[in-house]
Amino acid sequence: MRLPHYFRLGLGGAIGALVWLGPPISLLVLWRMAPAIGLIGAALFGWALCYVPFLQAHFAAQNRFGALFEVRAVRERFRRAPLAFWLALLLTLALAVPLYLLKIELLPRELTWLPSLLFVVFMFPVRLAAGWAYSRSERRAAPRSWPLRVLARLGMLPLVFVYVLIVFFSQFTAWYGIWSLYEQHAFLLPAPFVGL
Repeated sequence: MRLPHYFRLGLGGAIGALVWLGPPISLLVLWRMAPAIGLIGAALFGWALCYVPFLQAHFAAQNRFGALFEVRAVRERFRRAPLAFWLALLLTLALAVPLYLLKIELLPRELTWLPSLLFVVFMFPVRLAAGWAYSRSERRAAPRSWPLRVLARLGMLPLVFVYVLIVFFSQFTAWYGIWSLYEQHAFLLPAPFVGL
């Protein structure tokens, strides 16, 4: 099963997600002291959301840590399979939302395994979708038509906007408050429900 290899890939993907999402989330955390900085953080967070799942897939395919920062390569792949990338992003963000419900109230010790199980159930299809979109882009040599690419890019905006709003407001409902913003389970950051 090559468990050490997959563990290394998962750890590398989590570190990459932390590098990409940590600074925007930190700016978002500062919204109470400086609302303008919080808005900048929200915008940067939204921008990063469009790339992180595919950068993680690129990292897994290339098996190099530097691949986590090759935005140009991911953009080129998006040009060849824009609808697949849009669908993968939709699944990533939509399947992450139900997991925020588990952070509203602290679970009893007897049920601490439940969030981890649900994490795997919800996030495994997301990883498959990102890999499928990445693979689909490898099979195409030429970029898709520009109207299709523009449509997919514009279609990502409402997905990202709604997800950023949900994440922002989750700090008011989550058991750990503002620190729960750093628990981005959709991107393995830091891991499923570290506080349990």
